Amino acid sequence: LTLAWRERRRLAATISITDGPARAVLDQILASRRIRRPVRVLYGRSVQGPAACGWWRWRIVLPAGLDHEMPHDELQALLAHELAHLERRDTVWLWWSHALCILLPVQPLNLLARRRWEEAAEYLCDAWAVEADVRPLTMAKCLTRVADRYVGNAAPMGLTAVGSQTTLSRRIERLTAGVIIGRQGRASRAVVCLLACSVGAAAVIAAPQVSLRGEPASIAKPASGGESVVPGDSEA
Repeated sequence: LTLAWRERRRLAATISITDGPARAVLDQILASRRIRRPVRVLYGRSVQGPAACGWWRWRIVLPAGLDHEMPHDELQALLAHELAHLERRDTVWLWWSHALCILLPVQPLNLLARRRWEEAAEYLCDAWAVEADVRPLTMAKCLTRVADRYVGNAAPMGLTAVGSQTTLSRRIERLTAGVIIGRQGRASRAVVCLLACSVGAAAVIAAPQVSLRGEPASIAKPASGGESVVPGDSEA
C-alpha cells in the first residue's frame, strides 16, 4: 500500500503530452506493431528515470526534456522497450511479485524468483524492441546513455528500460554481440501459466489431510438391555 501510494503521488505531479518527439515516435511504433490500445506519455520534472506503469491505462513516464536530448533512433529504442513491458503485461506481474514477497517473507525463494523474472523480462523486452526495427547496437547505446543519468533511481513500482545495475552490463554485452533471445508469445505464456496452476492444484489435492481431532471413539453395539456401552466408561 505504501508503494502504491508513493507511485500515485509521483504520477500526480506529471503532465500528459499530445505532441513532441516522444509522442510522434511512440505513435509510429504503435502503428507498426498494430497496437490499438492507447498509451499515454507523461512528463515530470521530479521523475528520476523513464518507466512504464499501469494495469488498465498504459503509461510511459519520461523525465522532462529527455526526448529532446536523445537522438531519434535511441528514443525509438527507449520507447519500444518500455512499450514491450506494457504489451507483455510485465507491470501486472511486478505488482503480484511484490505482494507475494511481502505477504510471504518466510519464503526467501520468492525474492530470488522475482529477481530472475525481472532479468528475463528485460532480455525479452530488448528482443521485442529489436523486432520493432531497433538495431541492437542502438539499443545498447540507449541503455548506456540512460544509465549514465538514471540508473538506480527508478520508481519501485515501475519497469525501466535500464533495469537493475547487475543485469545492465549483461544486456549490453548481449546486444553488442548480437545475442537476442526470442520473445515469448502469448500462447506460450498461457501454457506456462496453465501448467503452473495445474501443478499447484495437484499439490493441494494430493496433500495428505491432517485431522485436527483425535480418532473418534468407537461405540460398541447395544447390549441386550438396549443401552449402549462406550469404551472407556467405568461403572461407579
